[in-house]
Order: sequence, then C-alpha cells, then structure tokens
Amino acid sequence: MDARIECTILMIATRFREPLALPVLAVQAGLSPFHLHRLFKSETGETPAAYLSRIRLAHAAHLMVVLPDAPLVQIALESGFTSAATFARAFRQHFGETASDYRRRRQLAVNGASSTPALSVHRLPARRLRVQRCALEEDALSAAYNALRRRCTEARRTAVGVFVDAPFHQHRAGCRHYLGLESDSTDHDAHALELPGGLYARVPVSGDLDALSREILRFKSEQLDPSAYAIASTLAFEQVELPHDAPFDYRASQRWLFIKVRRKHEPAL
Repeated sequence: MDARIECTILMIATRFREPLALPVLAVQAGLSPFHLHRLFKSETGETPAAYLSRIRLAHAAHLMVVLPDAPLVQIALESGFTSAATFARAFRQHFGETASDYRRRRQLAVNGASSTPALSVHRLPARRLRVQRCALEEDALSAAYNALRRRCTEARRTAVGVFVDAPFHQHRAGCRHYLGLESDSTDHDAHALELPGGLYARVPVSGDLDALSREILRFKSEQLDPSAYAIASTLAFEQVELPHDAPFDYRASQRWLFIKVRRKHEPAL
C-alpha cells in the first residue's frame, strides 16, 4: 500500500474522534484533497469519508460491548459523532439494527462471584511510539516481530503489539492492530500512535490468537468482573520480549497483555 495512504489510515485510526475533513487529511499526506481522495479510494476501495465513518461506527460498536454501563450518547460523542441523532441514523444504516438492539444482542456474560481475585494492576505513563500496521494473523505477526527483532539493540529488545480493537467479538480482518519497538518513542511522527497513560491490568498470555481471545474472556469473567475494576478502553497491548538469536514464533511465545482498566465507581467514559 502507498505509504501516504498508510499514514492517512493511521491518522484516522488514532484521531477519528476529531473533525477530520478531507483537507486536514490531505495536508498530513502531502497531497491535494483531490489526489488524496482518488488515491485513497484506489488503495482501499472506500473514500476517506466512508472509511472514517466506518471506523467511528466500529469503535462505537466495540465500546457498547466492552463498556455496557456507558450511555449511548456518551459513546456517540466519544466515537466522533456530533450528536446522538446523527449516530443513531448512521448506526442503523450500517448495521441494520438500532444501537440498543445491537448492544443487547452482543452483551458479554458478567461474573457476579463474590470473591475478589488479585489483579496485577499497574499505572503506566502515556507514550507515543512509532508503529506499523500488522494483520492479526499468526504468520504475519511472526514475520513482523522478526523484522523488528533485527532492528533491536542489545539493551532494548521489547516490542509492543497494540490492539485498537479487541479481537474477540468481531472479525480479526477488521481489527486495527499495530506493532512497534518500545525504544522507538517519538513526539512528532506521522507513524506515531499514543498509548494513553493510566491503570492497566497485566495478564500473562501465550499461544495463538484463538488462545489470546479465550484468555481475554476468561480474565474478564473470572478476574475482572468480581474485582473493583472494569474495562476502561477498547485499547490494549501485548508486550513481547524478542529473542537475541532464535527466530520469533508468535504461536510459541510467552507474552504480557495490558488491558486499560478503571475503578468501577468511576464513569465508564
């Protein structure tokens, strides 16, 4: 894919809450609005406006599942829509049902057990990392992490895989996922993605993507639901220690998953 379109897609993925008109995207890509519109549609099959709307709707649908106590109007505004009415029309047109019906049908089971298992919760600072997009497919992940491994220094061999969408209630091909090295921090870069600061639960994971999805759901039901914490964001990331000499194999790797959480008495958004 054209590097200018990759930058535009990353900008939309990370700044979709903002009023991203075509001229704003064009300046970032270094193209005229006309040429960006034409090249974007040629590369993706969608116009920039249609792609932005789809990303906003996917984010809203994701929030409705992982944040069941968040009001729909808050979800609409947090996802970049200017009003509840605009969101309701766009959602029904795209998904073929109301947002309320979608949420009811996709509701995740909640564990109401009285025990409070210990969570590994950490307060992390905000960071901006230079990233690259990577498909959620095991062979693609292994190849991309191996490419990062060859760029590592001896002292810093930690990489992160950022899930903008959690891969357990929608098709993985539609999930936005990015890889980067922890040492590649940046303040000004068209390929930068911000990991927000705050509280994160740390969960050990291993195996393929199906195992990862099962572990996320098990963690939510068995550890998070009975605790004093709840999911705070659609964003999560894997921390990966890359080997010095041997090739990296995603399926065989041991990793840490960091899920952004909030205390339950705090607002969902």
